Amino acid sequence: MCLGKRPGKDNMIRHIPEDVLWNIFICLPAKQVAQMRCVSKPWNAILSQPSFIKSHLDHHLTHDDEILLVFLYGEFSTRYPVTAHPARSPILQLPNLIKLPKVDTSSSDKGYFIGSANGLICFSSNQLGFRDPVIHIWNPSLSALAALYSIASTVDDTVDDNDHMWFRFGYDPINDDYKVVKVMFRLGGIHLDTIQGSVKVEVYSLKRGGCWQSVNGFPSISFICNIDEVCVDGHLYWNCYVNAAWTQKTIVDFDLGAETFSEISIPDCIGHVVLGVLFQKLCVMSCIYNSGCEVWLLVDHKWVRHHVFRQFGDWIDPIGFTSKNAFLFITFDNRLALYNPDAAEVKLFTANIQESDTKVVEYVESLVWPPSLRANMEN
Repeated sequence: MCLGKRPGKDNMIRHIPEDVLWNIFICLPAKQVAQMRCVSKPWNAILSQPSFIKSHLDHHLTHDDEILLVFLYGEFSTRYPVTAHPARSPILQLPNLIKLPKVDTSSSDKGYFIGSANGLICFSSNQLGFRDPVIHIWNPSLSALAALYSIASTVDDTVDDNDHMWFRFGYDPINDDYKVVKVMFRLGGIHLDTIQGSVKVEVYSLKRGGCWQSVNGFPSISFICNIDEVCVDGHLYWNCYVNAAWTQKTIVDFDLGAETFSEISIPDCIGHVVLGVLFQKLCVMSCIYNSGCEVWLLVDHKWVRHHVFRQFGDWIDPIGFTSKNAFLFITFDNRLALYNPDAAEVKLFTANIQESDTKVVEYVESLVWPPSLRANMEN
């Protein structure tokens, strides 16, 4: 529609009350809303408001059918492309839902999932743990992509083959900011499975931009498990071993707003722990021999036993929960599955998987732009 050639309709659109426009635009897909910003300055002003972007996100989180993106083995490539599945029937695939971003693959032909928040997905185009990876922020609903550079760093002033560099990504609601956290450490010991010295941490704020800033205070631990990508209520969590024998665990908590660390003890009665999010709270999942899978919620700084999935025995690998509280896990025969507690129904996904590091991310219609693109969109 060319509004400039239809002055009658143009005048009518200009006089639509702002609250009516707001309610209409909130229901539209993110890409269509982004295009509407070019129609007029008043529309651009409405659709650029942080309050509108948040309301649009909240609406689609609440009203849209759940769609889950599966990163097999935590990567996406020609061999393992990311797949999209409706939660109501996850065995189906939605092949045309998203368009994979084009990244520089000069040093790698794979992308590796790091984390997600509010419709943004953070990934690396290099193998995690290798030096000088390129970190990308991607909004699949807008096909928008930005890269973060200048991240080369080491544990100290030397370079060692046993140095590791792991990343996390999360949203800081206090400052309305998205942050990438880089954790660096050196492994040693007989089996190269124990952290030597201290852990070095740097944070990149998408709002501040420009550089990585050092943060001190990561607790003294023996090993960091890099499987669970958990961020909830402005906090990132790591599942860590305290001792070299890997018999005692702790959870390291990083407050993205204050940029400070603390520790959370794990319930004594459970064994191998997987971190997750349930009811917008940190949860831990643990399969107990002959007792099923237990789920504990952290409520007011105390662990509360929430649920036990006895019907699955102890032969599943828990992955986590969707935003609508469906339980994701891997079956004994290596199938990704989704359990709806309300309907007491298990639904299987398409592919067989061999490892528990498969990542499942909810697809969200979002107007949050990667930082380097935001300035261009607002001009």
